Order: sequence, then structure tokens, then C-alpha cells
Amino acid sequence: MADVPVIFLTAKSQTEDLEAGFAAGGVDYVTKPFRREELLLRIKNHLELAASRKWIIEMNKSRDKLYSIIAHDIRSPLASISMAVKSIADGYLKPDTAEYNEIIDYLSQTTDLTFSMLNNLLSYTHNNGSSSELYPARMNLCSVVLDCVNL
Repeated sequence: MADVPVIFLTAKSQTEDLEAGFAAGGVDYVTKPFRREELLLRIKNHLELAASRKWIIEMNKSRDKLYSIIAHDIRSPLASISMAVKSIADGYLKPDTAEYNEIIDYLSQTTDLTFSMLNNLLSYTHNNGSSSELYPARMNLCSVVLDCVNL
């Protein structure tokens, strides 16, 4: 019931009475005598506002969930990069060894994939607010999935 906007229809027009009505949860008021059309328009407007408010709350929840997923997806490869760099810096890997070269290749690939993920996110946020055209194209889905798995 808290989502239902309450409009008072009252003969009282003193400031104290109106403040009491708003304090009780009212969103608007119409004084008597009233016009039916005005009351119906106010009801319509407040129902639309309530629906918009509900939609905004849901969008904010979706945005927060998306941010959480993005943070997790970026944190994992960055943690791997950080560990590998620390291992190299601490001297655990000797240069010009097979293991060293493998780690360098891994760092390069992980950095590229993470950078690509960030670029895609920036493109998404940039395009999300504008009306841009989409250009569908064929692509190798297996390759995309393998990149995600490797990341």
C-alpha cells in the first residue's frame, strides 16, 4: 500500500491542515469544490510518477548488479596480473626461461583481454545514452567463449 499515491480531497486549506496531510503520507491535495477533470488528471499524473519511481528503483538495482559483475570480472584478471608481476619482481622467475616467457605471454594476453573488456564497457556506456546504429556481423562464437574462459 505504500506505493499507492494518496491525494487528499478536502475543504480545509489552512497551511497546518495541508502539512498534516502531507506528513500523513499524502502526495497532493485538491480543495473543495473541485472539478472532476482536475482530480482525474492529478490521479493519472501521480500514478505515472509512482510507476516511473518504481522503474527507476528497478533500474538502479540492475545497474548495481551490473557494476558488481563488472568489478568481479575485472578484479580476477587484474589479480592474476598483479601476482605474476610480483613473482617476476621478487625474482622467482628467471628471464629467458620457458616459464618466464610463458608468464610474459600470459600477462600480455590477460592485459589485452582486460583492456578489451574495459573498452567494451566504455563503448556500452557511451552508446547506451545515445541513439547509435548497430552493425550486426558474423563472428566466431567459439573464439569469444574461449577468450572469456581463458580470461
